[in-house]
Amino acid sequence: MLNPKELMLASTSVSGEYLTECPACGWECTHFDKVFALVRFREDAEPRYMSLDHRGVVEPLTKEQYPLSSRGTGRRHEFLLEGRCEACEKVWYESFRQHKGTTLRNTTDLD
Repeated sequence: MLNPKELMLASTSVSGEYLTECPACGWECTHFDKVFALVRFREDAEPRYMSLDHRGVVEPLTKEQYPLSSRGTGRRHEFLLEGRCEACEKVWYESFRQHKGTTLRNTTDLD
C-alpha cells in the first residue's frame, strides 16, 4: 500500500498543460479510461452507481461493484477517474466527492 502523502496526484507542466504521473512509480505515461459515478437525486438520498468507459458504454453498478465502496460515501455525489500506469501497471483512483458544501479530492489505490 502506498503512503497517503505519496498518493497526491503529481503532474508536470508541458506548454501550460499537465502530465499526470503515476503515484506509485512516477512515470508519466498514464491513462484514465474509465469513470465511476455515485449520484444522488437529492442530499442523503439513496445512491445510484454507474460507470462510463472509453468506448462510451454506460453500465449501472451495484454498491459492491463500485470501487472504494467500503469507505463512506458522503452526502452527495462522487466521481472516480480510474488511472492506470503503462510502466508498472498500477491502478489508482482520483476521487472527487461532494460533502456538506465542499468537494473533497483524493488519490487512492486499492492495495
